[in-house]
Amino acid sequence: MSRTVRLAFCFDRGYVLPAAVSLHSLLSHARSPETVYELNVVAPDLDDAARALLTRVTAAFAQARLVFRTPPPLPPEVARAVDGRSHYSAALYYKLLLPALFPEDGRVAALDVDTVYTGDVAAVWDAPVEPGACLAGAREPLYYGWRGEGPLAGRARRVARYFRDYTPDERGRMRLNAGLIVYDLEAVRRAGAVARWLDFARANRRRLVLPEQDVFNLALDRPPSELPWDVCAYAPLTDDVPSVQLHYTTKVKPWDDPGCRRADAWFAALVSAGLVEDWRRFFAERLRGLYRERYAKTLVNLRAGRLNLKLLKYGRGR
Repeated sequence: MSRTVRLAFCFDRGYVLPAAVSLHSLLSHARSPETVYELNVVAPDLDDAARALLTRVTAAFAQARLVFRTPPPLPPEVARAVDGRSHYSAALYYKLLLPALFPEDGRVAALDVDTVYTGDVAAVWDAPVEPGACLAGAREPLYYGWRGEGPLAGRARRVARYFRDYTPDERGRMRLNAGLIVYDLEAVRRAGAVARWLDFARANRRRLVLPEQDVFNLALDRPPSELPWDVCAYAPLTDDVPSVQLHYTTKVKPWDDPGCRRADAWFAALVSAGLVEDWRRFFAERLRGLYRERYAKTLVNLRAGRLNLKLLKYGRGR
């Protein structure tokens, strides 16, 4: 008798190639022949070429069911909360709306796409969620002192933000990493969690550091439950092989920087997916975009410098 494991991926069109690699890696490690892996792509800005790429990399897997879903619109003030924030985009906030896309009870697991897999993700979907908790998730090593002792030890800039903008009680609740989470949809509806998540995101948009992750950790009275440590490993932090997911958590990603830590695992997944030529085109376009951005900034700086010189001469002339 077959069963369906529902998985969701929230990203924007800038992450289409990494998403293709991640989905292929996930399906390559599917070990349950009786399981249907429903891959729900929540990315409303995808064009036909992006959809065709995702369809191509999943088509060879008989157990895969690819579904493109359009989420309800984000409140504008929530969507703007990630403006200028490192490698984050408003697509992360679609995770707050995911339960609205699944009217039936049961579960759905949300997975980030800056990932590759070393085990069957069905084990995560099957993981126990504590009674009454809306979410279960991978643990966040940032809050467990991965370099040094004590809460939030190790990443100076982020740590400073948390110590400045969050209370000791709030810092103590920062335990879930939103790159791998399981929703108990019945508990979510019972708690009115979606409305509370959005309200919290609106009210706290200026202080959120890890956007949707901070919301999940703090918005509800009941904290998320935690998945076992070995489910997920974080590429910048460890050489351990996780039981399910390897997550590239920082803004340094292997598809942009092939010399980054644990890039070998991502490129092995890229080769396995048959996407080497796609990555070459993707990488070339990223380099062109970076060049154009740097050139534009240089041009603006030069023009601003010339304007300052003219103003200085004008001031002296008077």
